[in-house]
Amino acid sequence: MDTQNLPNVLDKQTSFFEKTKNIRRECHKLKQAVMNRQKQGWIMFPVSQEKKPLVKWKDLTLEESISSFNSWLSQLPIPMFAVKTGRVTGLLVVDCDGSEGVENFLALCEEHGHDPNTTYCESTPSGGRHYLYKYEEDCPTNFRNTTSELAPKVDTRGDGGMCIVAPSQKSVGCLYQRINDCEPGRLPDFLHGILCQIEANRSPGRPKSVSTKKKGGELVSCNTTELTDGEETMDPESGSTRKLHYVQKVLESQAKKVTDAIEGVRNKNLFNAARQAGKFIQDGALTEEMVIRSLLEASKVCGLLEDDGERAVLATIHSGIKKGIEAPADMSFLEESSLSEESSLSIVGDKLPSGYFIRAGGKQRGLWHVKKLKEGTEKTWLGSVFHIISKFRDESSLDWGYYVQWEDSDGIKHDDLIPNTAFLARNKQEAFKSMASGDWRAPSESKAYTLLHKFFVKYETKSRTRIFTKTGWVGEVFVLPDTIIQRRQMDEPE
Repeated sequence: MDTQNLPNVLDKQTSFFEKTKNIRRECHKLKQAVMNRQKQGWIMFPVSQEKKPLVKWKDLTLEESISSFNSWLSQLPIPMFAVKTGRVTGLLVVDCDGSEGVENFLALCEEHGHDPNTTYCESTPSGGRHYLYKYEEDCPTNFRNTTSELAPKVDTRGDGGMCIVAPSQKSVGCLYQRINDCEPGRLPDFLHGILCQIEANRSPGRPKSVSTKKKGGELVSCNTTELTDGEETMDPESGSTRKLHYVQKVLESQAKKVTDAIEGVRNKNLFNAARQAGKFIQDGALTEEMVIRSLLEASKVCGLLEDDGERAVLATIHSGIKKGIEAPADMSFLEESSLSEESSLSIVGDKLPSGYFIRAGGKQRGLWHVKKLKEGTEKTWLGSVFHIISKFRDESSLDWGYYVQWEDSDGIKHDDLIPNTAFLARNKQEAFKSMASGDWRAPSESKAYTLLHKFFVKYETKSRTRIFTKTGWVGEVFVLPDTIIQRRQMDEPE
């Protein structure tokens, strides 16, 4: 027997058994972590060391994830695991890319008074972090993925997104590790507001007809556009709603083709998607920025951005957009087959001036002004909801103004008289001071008050209210503190 090589053989056997033992330990640790999260409703699935999904995950259900888990874990090398984000799991992830992304997000949290240590957090092998938050069940908006829109190197993962979670291991020593092992916290208000604004800027919705209703005995009548699930309101005058909705669906469809693309066709799908979306840029229905942002995010999800780099991906997108602009789409069929925006709305009562709309519910409720720009849509909040009941005048047909009503935070109704002369003051906030004292939530931007002044000046109403400064006979009516009586009513026999 050759005993000279025996130590080497024993070393190799020891190394093999140690390696096998480590793999088993790693499998057990990963298995326990994934199973615990599946019990919480997380839809988990395997991804490769290159962060590419190993299964069709877009339509994966929780039941399928649980039943397939053991077969996934038996693969070698051991895969990493990711969770679906968005409404389906109730998770929204803030993905901080490297130390720069972490610093930028922490600065954003400090600015808004939020403590990020109150939610579940993991570190990534690149030095970044994943902060996981819970969707509010009554949240009216579906948040999609964003790239560096909160801050540079700070992305979010929502509907259509995924996030690799601990204890996944990219390579030896490169782990996703838990930093703050607690339940995902509630999505903070400042993040909710920013994400709502991002969705509003990139996803125009459809106007919804609103009829006059009685609320608490009070007649509420206005031209308004309300939210439906996952949609944002828009001004009826800002363009063909049908056309904008159509092109938005086109962009989403093209982005999905890139997201779902497999290796070998990703670049081709990206070019074709950019070309198809580019057909709607010349008409103004889409902007080049919107197309680039959407397709860049789709390229990141499918792994093309990481493999080919941002410069190559942007070059493909720009090339496709250029081709699309050269052959613009014909959308005349949409205009011919649809009613105008005004005729498609059930307007009861007074119509709001062009460029203004009321959002009746949600966290962004209030009066808004919308302005369409080349690079997108600019929306300005003008304060909480109020209603112009009528124009008023005194008994001599002088001192004209506006009779307005609103509700405070406790649902108590208030009213006020704003004379026309108030809009001549240099300080544009003066006209609304008495309303603010009744808990009407006023805007902070100075330009909002300029837009409010224009709103009142442009507002047309046929309703009239006369203001009396004394009781008794005034012309043909007898004025009492709470009513007036016409002379002919007094002269009528019993």
